[in-house]
Amino acid sequence: MRIIKQVLWLIQFLTSIPLNLTISMEPEDFGRSLAYAPLIGLLVGGILAASFYLLHLLFPATMASLFLCIIYVFLTGGLHLDGLGDTADGLFSHRPKERILEIMKDSRVGTNAVLAIVLALLSYIFLIAQFPSTSLGLILLMPVIGRLALPLAAGLEKYARPDGLGRHFINFCGPKEIVIGTLITAILFWGVLGCKGLLILFLIEIVITLIVKFFSAKINGITGDILGAVCELAQLCYLILAYLFYLRS
Repeated sequence: MRIIKQVLWLIQFLTSIPLNLTISMEPEDFGRSLAYAPLIGLLVGGILAASFYLLHLLFPATMASLFLCIIYVFLTGGLHLDGLGDTADGLFSHRPKERILEIMKDSRVGTNAVLAIVLALLSYIFLIAQFPSTSLGLILLMPVIGRLALPLAAGLEKYARPDGLGRHFINFCGPKEIVIGTLITAILFWGVLGCKGLLILFLIEIVITLIVKFFSAKINGITGDILGAVCELAQLCYLILAYLFYLRS
């Protein structure tokens, strides 16, 4: 029952799907719920895969890719893209740790944030445009790997601030959540892509770990914004590897 509650809460938090449920969560539930984040990625991926197929019936590849990215942004509420922007503003400001954290918390959008978000969206559009309409499995798994990045990042590092909205996610997420999230993702990747899928998963976990360590070194920990940034970066890495492994002739 507790797992069901955590999954339903994650759907409300990580997507804009209007469940409109009132769910009470203990502080430890926030971090522990991240173990099941890949399941939310599967839900998002299913919607995107179905949309991808329908869009290809109506539009050429580039237009279908553009509309799919718009659907993705609305489906997720731009939550992780916002984290990517805040992370870029802070970490690439070349300021001391305390100032970096202030910049990341500031609601104003800086040049680095705009560049990061625009480049990420353009990368999505042009990468997905290379995928034929039959690549439904590849599209399905993109949000899954992005959501696996959440427990992996949160379980690897400590929280960088003395307090904040992301502290319960990071403080209560550990090795157990990483293992559960990885097992769920591995089963999905094996079922859809086979052995190559597991190799892609392994490579992306290495990339995620390196990115998290790079970010953490700058502020002695991570924040909720960094979780969002890692989610988006993991998805972009996945699309690049999926193209190289499955589509490059």
